Amino acid sequence: MINFEPYLGALHEVADQNDVPVYDRYQLMRAWTEAGLFDFHTRDPVKRTEGVRRIYDCVAAGLATMIIDNLRLTLLAALPGGGSSR
Repeated sequence: MINFEPYLGALHEVADQNDVPVYDRYQLMRAWTEAGLFDFHTRDPVKRTEGVRRIYDCVAAGLATMIIDNLRLTLLAALPGGGSSR
């Protein structure tokens, strides 16, 4: 197995220093694996292709949601008063 911890630590440190949100795909995939939501070990090519498509659909939907949510927060903060009147 690859030790991702140094990479992930650096990634989050740089994001924090620059006030940039991170879509933590690593933790998401890890949680899915631990919960058994996807079969990452199948050798059946059809099931594997279907699984990969489902995974990328879920990752894309989550990323799109994060982008939209952060855009809304950014736009709200740009309003006079920082959007605090809403």
